[in-house]
Amino acid sequence: MKIVLGIGNIGEEYVDTRHNSGFMAIDELAKRYQTSVDKKEFNSYIGKIEINKEQIILVKPTTLVNLSGQSLKSVMLFYKVKKEDVIIIYDDMDILPGKIKLAKKGTSAGHNGIKNIIEYLNSDEFMRIKIGIGREKMNKINYVLTKPTDKIEYNLWHDGIIKSCDAVEHIINHSFDSAMNKYNTRDHAKK
Repeated sequence: MKIVLGIGNIGEEYVDTRHNSGFMAIDELAKRYQTSVDKKEFNSYIGKIEINKEQIILVKPTTLVNLSGQSLKSVMLFYKVKKEDVIIIYDDMDILPGKIKLAKKGTSAGHNGIKNIIEYLNSDEFMRIKIGIGREKMNKINYVLTKPTDKIEYNLWHDGIIKSCDAVEHIINHSFDSAMNKYNTRDHAKK
């Protein structure tokens, strides 16, 4: 059994915004497996799918991004899932739109949702799939809480969300290392 948690914010004002990349990936996975992520428990919306005979718990925390670890810990305790079987999907400003990056450990790099998960797990060692959103010179908070207005950027960003779901399937069917070899890129957004 694995948990795949997407980081995002609940509420109409956050739909289709860069910071909700993780939620959008969870919704895409649910769509692929013809299910929904709508059972409300553990401060989250929960859904279940099966990939290659392995049960996957899809999680969208109902806490704000900054408290994602609280929801994750509750789901892990209930389903008795170890941190080695947790995959977190979230947005990353240091990666270009359309690209994703997988990592087994690391700092939060300023992402408050990841910071909270590290605190709750008391570890920075867990599988991550980062969806590139790029960066702008505008205020960081305004940038992540808006949706791309440029059609090319918007489509690239959505390609990254689709790739993140492909990566989840690849991890389950093969391995995390194999998925890293397939999907990681050297392209980084300009700071």
